[in-house]
Amino acid sequence: MKRPLKYHIAAFLILTVLLSNQICKAQITPLNNYLTESTKLFERGENPDSSEEILNRLSKHFHKLERVEQRKRSKEQFLHSLFFQTSNRFFKNYDPSASFQDMIIEGEFGCVPGTALLTMLLEYFDFNYSIVELTNHVYLEVSSNGKNYVLESTDLMNGFIKVDNSLKKEIEPSINTARINNSLSSVGADGNERSSNFVNEGLSLKQLAGLQYYNQSIYSYYDENLVGSLKMVTWAREMYESDRTEKMMQFVISTILRSKKISSEAKKKYLNQYIRQVQNKRLSQTL
Repeated sequence: MKRPLKYHIAAFLILTVLLSNQICKAQITPLNNYLTESTKLFERGENPDSSEEILNRLSKHFHKLERVEQRKRSKEQFLHSLFFQTSNRFFKNYDPSASFQDMIIEGEFGCVPGTALLTMLLEYFDFNYSIVELTNHVYLEVSSNGKNYVLESTDLMNGFIKVDNSLKKEIEPSINTARINNSLSSVGADGNERSSNFVNEGLSLKQLAGLQYYNQSIYSYYDENLVGSLKMVTWAREMYESDRTEKMMQFVISTILRSKKISSEAKKKYLNQYIRQVQNKRLSQTL
């Protein structure tokens, strides 16, 4: 029996929608996968209900920059747009204690989450870059077509810097020191302030996430939340085994053992956790 024309039209429309959805899915899945894998490094201790909103906002921004890239005549022009459009969109209010989630949802940002977002963009758009860690700051060095640049997330007006190779050594001391005094600074009471000449180039995004948790450990400590501080620095240590995170963990453990507000049973538990890390050779024995 011959089927009515409206049946064929309906079947055609359903098939068109299904094919369209599959095409769209094929287009957005690589970006969504990339963003999911990148952002989950920064999600520990954050509100899980915000994850979808963060991915949606980032996905829109990345797609917008894909269109910008097609219009720009040079990589330098695109890099310039990438920096300033990202700054205008997400870097609203400077707060050295801000997390990656704070930045995407609220516009509160510091050098760590700001640098993290710029890193994700540089990786996605295939720029050569290096994350540079100073004693109390992080920023980005970028190279493209034989030219070098510095991206300074905390300087919204002048943070895109084209570097003269002969003056490269002079760039580091000029990095926006007015805003970084409290960001990534070690806890002074542990007596282990590192040299102001400390420079570590080539951090990974995972290590940068470790610095976020390190920062949060410090702020939890100042809020007298020792257990929270220990949890954060433990996460920091998992992602970035460095002198900075080791000394902070030792300092927090020592403070917990001296605290009168924490039970003996809890102290024993935290000390045993520390001992296990020493036995696994992830920490030195000094307390």
